[in-house]
Amino acid sequence: MGKDDPKQPLDKVDPDEPLYGASSVHPWVSWDGRVAHPNARAGGGGPGGFKDAEPLGSNLDLDDPSAHPRSPAARYVAFTDEEKESLKTQKAIADSAKAKEEAPEELSTEPTCGNVVPVWDVNARRTKPEIKGSGATLAALKSNLNASQGDHWGEGGGDLTIDKVTGIFKPGDKFTVTLRGEFINRIPEWTDRNSATDAAKKEWDRFIAKLKAHEECHVAIARKAFDALAAEYPGTKITKVDELFKKRKGEIEQAQKDLDAVSNTDHGRKAGVPCGDALLDATIT
Repeated sequence: MGKDDPKQPLDKVDPDEPLYGASSVHPWVSWDGRVAHPNARAGGGGPGGFKDAEPLGSNLDLDDPSAHPRSPAARYVAFTDEEKESLKTQKAIADSAKAKEEAPEELSTEPTCGNVVPVWDVNARRTKPEIKGSGATLAALKSNLNASQGDHWGEGGGDLTIDKVTGIFKPGDKFTVTLRGEFINRIPEWTDRNSATDAAKKEWDRFIAKLKAHEECHVAIARKAFDALAAEYPGTKITKVDELFKKRKGEIEQAQKDLDAVSNTDHGRKAGVPCGDALLDATIT
Protein backbone atom coordinates (compact mmCIF):
# COMPACT_ATOMS: atom_id res chain seq x y z
CA MET A 1 0.00 0.00 0.00
CA GLY A 2 1.61 3.28 -1.11
CA LYS A 3 1.43 6.82 0.19
CA ASP A 4 -1.09 7.76 -2.45
CA ASP A 5 -3.46 4.89 -1.70
CA PRO A 6 -6.82 6.45 -0.73
CA LYS A 7 -7.46 3.67 1.84
CA GLN A 8 -4.27 4.38 3.81
CA PRO A 9 -5.09 5.36 7.45
CA LEU A 10 -4.03 8.80 8.58
CA ASP A 11 -1.92 7.38 11.37
CA LYS A 12 0.14 5.45 8.80
CA VAL A 13 0.98 8.49 6.69
CA ASP A 14 4.62 9.49 6.73
CA PRO A 15 4.91 12.36 9.28
CA ASP A 16 7.43 14.04 7.03
CA GLU A 17 4.94 14.11 4.17
CA PRO A 18 4.39 17.79 3.20
CA LEU A 19 0.92 19.21 3.53
CA TYR A 20 -0.88 20.10 0.30
CA GLY A 21 -4.20 21.67 -0.55
CA ALA A 22 -6.56 19.49 -2.55
CA SER A 23 -7.46 20.54 -6.07
CA SER A 24 -10.70 22.40 -6.53
CA VAL A 25 -10.90 20.92 -10.03
CA HIS A 26 -10.67 17.23 -9.14
CA PRO A 27 -11.03 16.17 -5.47
CA TRP A 28 -8.88 13.04 -5.88
CA VAL A 29 -5.87 14.93 -7.32
CA SER A 30 -3.82 17.30 -5.18
CA TRP A 31 -2.30 20.46 -6.66
CA ASP A 32 1.09 18.76 -7.02
CA GLY A 33 -0.32 15.87 -9.05
CA ARG A 34 -0.72 13.18 -6.38
CA VAL A 35 -3.79 10.93 -6.39
CA ALA A 36 -4.99 10.67 -2.79
CA HIS A 37 -8.07 11.10 -0.63
CA PRO A 38 -8.44 14.80 0.29
CA ASN A 39 -8.55 13.85 4.00
CA ALA A 40 -5.07 12.34 3.73
CA ARG A 41 -2.19 14.69 4.32
CA ALA A 42 -0.84 13.81 0.89
CA GLY A 43 -4.12 14.94 -0.64
CA GLY A 44 -5.26 17.77 1.57
CA GLY A 45 -4.00 20.03 4.33
CA GLY A 46 -4.49 17.54 7.19
CA PRO A 47 -7.40 15.76 8.87
CA GLY A 48 -10.65 17.29 7.73
CA GLY A 49 -12.26 18.24 4.46
CA PHE A 50 -9.66 20.53 2.93
CA LYS A 51 -10.75 21.94 -0.40
CA ASP A 52 -10.70 25.28 -2.16
CA ALA A 53 -13.92 27.14 -1.45
CA GLU A 54 -16.41 27.06 -4.29
CA PRO A 55 -20.12 26.22 -4.71
CA LEU A 56 -20.99 22.64 -3.88
CA GLY A 57 -20.97 20.47 -7.00
CA SER A 58 -19.45 23.18 -9.22
CA ASN A 59 -16.73 20.78 -10.31
CA LEU A 60 -19.06 17.83 -10.84
CA ASP A 61 -18.22 15.66 -13.83
CA LEU A 62 -21.07 13.27 -14.66
CA ASP A 63 -18.79 11.28 -16.95
CA ASP A 64 -16.18 10.72 -14.24
CA PRO A 65 -16.32 7.02 -13.20
CA SER A 66 -14.32 7.57 -9.99
CA ALA A 67 -16.19 7.64 -6.72
CA HIS A 68 -16.53 10.94 -4.95
CA PRO A 69 -14.23 11.06 -1.90
CA ARG A 70 -17.28 11.68 0.35
CA SER A 71 -19.19 8.68 -0.93
CA PRO A 72 -19.33 5.36 0.96
CA ALA A 73 -17.78 3.63 -2.03
CA ALA A 74 -14.65 5.73 -1.63
CA ARG A 75 -13.79 3.79 1.53
CA TYR A 76 -12.95 0.76 -0.55
CA VAL A 77 -11.28 2.46 -3.54
CA ALA A 78 -7.77 1.46 -4.53
CA PHE A 79 -6.86 3.03 -7.85
CA THR A 80 -4.61 1.27 -10.34
CA ASP A 81 -1.71 3.15 -11.88
CA GLU A 82 -3.72 3.60 -15.10
CA GLU A 83 -6.68 4.99 -13.17
CA LYS A 84 -4.40 7.41 -11.34
CA GLU A 85 -2.95 8.65 -14.63
CA SER A 86 -6.50 9.05 -15.96
CA LEU A 87 -7.45 11.18 -12.96
CA LYS A 88 -4.34 13.31 -13.42
CA THR A 89 -5.17 13.82 -17.09
CA GLN A 90 -8.73 14.86 -16.22
CA LYS A 91 -7.36 17.36 -13.73
CA ALA A 92 -4.85 18.78 -16.24
CA ILE A 93 -7.60 19.30 -18.83
CA ALA A 94 -9.89 20.92 -16.29
CA ASP A 95 -7.09 23.11 -14.95
CA SER A 96 -6.27 24.32 -18.49
CA ALA A 97 -9.90 25.16 -19.21
CA LYS A 98 -10.26 26.99 -15.91
CA ALA A 99 -7.05 28.96 -16.52
CA LYS A 100 -8.33 30.11 -19.91
CA GLU A 101 -11.61 31.21 -18.38
CA GLU A 102 -9.83 33.22 -15.70
CA ALA A 103 -7.11 34.69 -17.98
CA PRO A 104 -7.58 38.35 -18.89
CA GLU A 105 -8.46 39.02 -22.48
CA GLU A 106 -5.66 40.34 -24.65
CA LEU A 107 -5.94 44.04 -25.30
CA SER A 108 -7.09 44.12 -28.89
CA THR A 109 -7.21 47.90 -29.04
CA GLU A 110 -3.51 48.47 -28.28
CA PRO A 111 -2.09 51.29 -30.44
CA THR A 112 -0.58 49.98 -33.66
CA CYS A 113 1.71 51.32 -36.35
CA GLY A 114 -0.29 52.96 -39.10
CA ASN A 115 2.49 54.58 -41.11
CA VAL A 116 6.20 54.10 -41.80
CA VAL A 117 8.60 56.81 -42.91
CA PRO A 118 11.73 55.30 -44.50
CA VAL A 119 14.54 57.86 -44.58
CA TRP A 120 17.32 56.70 -46.88
CA ASP A 121 18.79 57.44 -50.30
CA VAL A 122 19.26 54.26 -52.32
CA ASN A 123 21.81 55.99 -54.57
CA ALA A 124 24.01 57.49 -51.85
CA ARG A 125 26.99 55.69 -50.34
CA ARG A 126 29.01 56.54 -47.29
CA THR A 127 32.67 56.38 -48.26
CA LYS A 128 34.31 57.87 -45.17
CA PRO A 129 36.50 57.48 -43.28
CA GLU A 130 38.75 57.09 -46.29
CA ILE A 131 41.00 54.06 -46.68
CA LYS A 132 44.39 54.95 -48.13
CA GLY A 133 47.33 52.73 -49.00
CA SER A 134 50.81 53.55 -50.23
CA GLY A 135 53.66 51.73 -51.93
CA ALA A 136 55.56 51.85 -55.18
CA THR A 137 54.56 48.28 -56.05
CA LEU A 138 51.52 46.11 -55.48
CA ALA A 139 53.50 44.03 -52.99
CA ALA A 140 54.41 47.15 -51.00
CA LEU A 141 50.81 48.40 -51.21
CA LYS A 142 49.46 45.09 -49.96
CA SER A 143 51.82 45.15 -46.99
CA ASN A 144 50.80 48.72 -46.17
CA LEU A 145 47.05 48.00 -46.34
CA ASN A 146 47.39 44.81 -44.33
CA ALA A 147 49.11 46.79 -41.59
CA SER A 148 46.31 49.38 -41.38
CA GLN A 149 43.20 47.39 -42.34
CA GLY A 150 43.93 43.75 -41.71
CA ASP A 151 43.34 41.23 -44.48
CA HIS A 152 40.10 42.81 -45.70
CA TRP A 153 40.37 46.32 -47.10
CA GLY A 154 36.78 47.44 -47.69
CA GLU A 155 33.44 47.90 -45.98
CA GLY A 156 29.95 47.52 -47.38
CA GLY A 157 26.37 47.23 -46.17
CA GLY A 158 24.13 49.63 -44.31
CA ASP A 159 23.47 51.27 -40.99
CA LEU A 160 19.87 51.35 -39.72
CA THR A 161 18.33 53.22 -36.78
CA ILE A 162 14.79 53.82 -35.57
CA ASP A 163 13.36 56.99 -34.04
CA LYS A 164 11.84 56.61 -30.60
CA VAL A 165 8.06 56.57 -30.77
CA THR A 166 6.87 59.44 -28.59
CA GLY A 167 3.50 60.83 -27.63
CA ILE A 168 0.43 59.79 -25.69
CA PHE A 169 -1.74 57.24 -27.45
CA LYS A 170 -5.22 56.00 -26.65
CA PRO A 171 -6.46 52.48 -27.34
CA GLY A 172 -6.99 52.06 -31.06
CA ASP A 173 -4.69 54.97 -32.01
CA LYS A 174 -2.20 54.73 -34.87
CA PHE A 175 1.39 55.91 -34.62
CA THR A 176 4.23 56.48 -37.10
CA VAL A 177 7.52 54.60 -37.21
CA THR A 178 10.51 56.42 -38.71
CA LEU A 179 13.43 54.32 -39.96
CA ARG A 180 16.73 55.95 -40.92
CA GLY A 181 19.16 54.08 -43.11
CA GLU A 182 22.52 54.73 -44.72
CA PHE A 183 24.31 52.58 -47.29
CA ILE A 184 28.05 52.05 -47.12
CA ASN A 185 30.66 51.24 -49.74
CA ARG A 186 34.21 52.05 -48.65
CA ILE A 187 37.14 50.89 -50.78
CA PRO A 188 40.84 51.81 -50.59
CA GLU A 189 42.70 54.41 -52.63
CA TRP A 190 46.24 53.72 -53.87
CA THR A 191 48.03 57.01 -53.30
CA ASP A 192 51.07 55.99 -55.42
CA ARG A 193 49.11 54.61 -58.36
CA ASN A 194 50.33 57.24 -60.81
CA SER A 195 53.93 56.13 -60.36
CA ALA A 196 53.16 52.42 -60.83
CA THR A 197 53.69 50.36 -63.97
CA ASP A 198 50.87 49.89 -66.44
CA ALA A 199 50.57 46.22 -65.51
CA ALA A 200 50.27 47.06 -61.82
CA LYS A 201 47.69 49.76 -62.54
CA LYS A 202 45.64 47.33 -64.63
CA GLU A 203 45.65 44.71 -61.87
CA TRP A 204 44.77 47.27 -59.23
CA ASP A 205 41.86 48.65 -61.25
CA ARG A 206 40.54 45.11 -61.84
CA PHE A 207 40.80 44.32 -58.14
CA ILE A 208 39.12 47.56 -57.04
CA ALA A 209 36.19 47.00 -59.43
CA LYS A 210 35.65 43.51 -57.98
CA LEU A 211 36.01 44.74 -54.39
CA LYS A 212 33.51 47.53 -55.00
CA ALA A 213 31.09 45.00 -56.52
CA HIS A 214 31.53 42.77 -53.47
CA GLU A 215 30.71 45.63 -51.11
CA GLU A 216 27.66 46.40 -53.24
CA CYS A 217 26.48 42.85 -52.53
CA HIS A 218 26.51 43.84 -48.85
CA VAL A 219 24.55 46.98 -49.76
CA ALA A 220 21.97 44.85 -51.58
CA ILE A 221 21.44 42.74 -48.45
CA ALA A 222 20.94 45.88 -46.36
CA ARG A 223 18.61 47.57 -48.82
CA LYS A 224 16.40 44.50 -49.19
CA ALA A 225 16.17 44.10 -45.42
CA PHE A 226 15.44 47.80 -44.83
CA ASP A 227 12.58 47.71 -47.34
CA ALA A 228 11.19 44.50 -45.86
CA LEU A 229 11.19 45.92 -42.34
CA ALA A 230 9.45 49.10 -43.49
CA ALA A 231 6.74 46.94 -45.08
CA GLU A 232 6.45 44.76 -41.95
CA TYR A 233 5.85 47.51 -39.39
CA PRO A 234 2.26 48.54 -40.26
CA GLY A 235 -0.07 46.82 -37.81
CA THR A 236 2.69 46.20 -35.25
CA LYS A 237 1.65 46.88 -31.66
CA ILE A 238 3.44 49.71 -29.89
CA THR A 239 4.82 47.28 -27.29
CA LYS A 240 6.49 45.22 -30.05
CA VAL A 241 8.18 48.01 -32.02
CA ASP A 242 11.63 47.78 -30.42
CA GLU A 243 11.56 43.99 -30.23
CA LEU A 244 10.90 43.70 -33.96
CA PHE A 245 13.65 46.19 -34.78
CA LYS A 246 16.27 44.36 -32.72
CA LYS A 247 15.27 41.01 -34.19
CA ARG A 248 15.48 42.16 -37.81
CA LYS A 249 18.72 44.07 -37.27
CA GLY A 250 20.29 40.94 -35.83
CA GLU A 251 19.17 39.01 -38.89
CA ILE A 252 20.77 41.62 -41.18
CA GLU A 253 24.08 41.35 -39.35
CA GLN A 254 24.00 37.57 -39.66
CA ALA A 255 23.23 37.76 -43.39
CA GLN A 256 26.27 40.02 -43.88
CA LYS A 257 28.47 37.55 -42.01
CA ASP A 258 27.11 34.68 -44.08
CA LEU A 259 28.11 36.48 -47.31
CA ASP A 260 31.69 36.85 -46.08
CA ALA A 261 31.99 33.28 -44.77
CA VAL A 262 34.90 31.23 -46.06
CA SER A 263 32.41 28.73 -47.46
CA ASN A 264 30.74 31.52 -49.45
CA THR A 265 32.86 34.42 -50.76
CA ASP A 266 35.62 34.63 -48.12
CA HIS A 267 35.22 38.43 -47.98
CA GLY A 268 35.09 38.50 -51.78
CA ARG A 269 38.41 36.74 -52.26
CA LYS A 270 37.04 33.45 -53.56
CA ALA A 271 37.34 33.07 -57.32
CA GLY A 272 34.51 32.12 -59.65
CA VAL A 273 31.60 32.87 -57.30
CA PRO A 274 29.06 35.72 -57.29
CA CYS A 275 30.38 38.70 -55.31
CA GLY A 276 33.87 37.19 -55.47
CA ASP A 277 37.12 37.45 -57.47
CA ALA A 278 38.26 40.41 -55.33
CA LEU A 279 41.78 39.12 -54.72
CA LEU A 280 44.79 41.28 -55.59
CA ASP A 281 47.67 39.59 -57.43
CA ALA A 282 50.54 41.37 -55.69
CA THR A 283 53.14 39.45 -57.68
CA ILE A 284 52.51 41.63 -60.73
CA THR A 285 55.21 44.30 -61.11
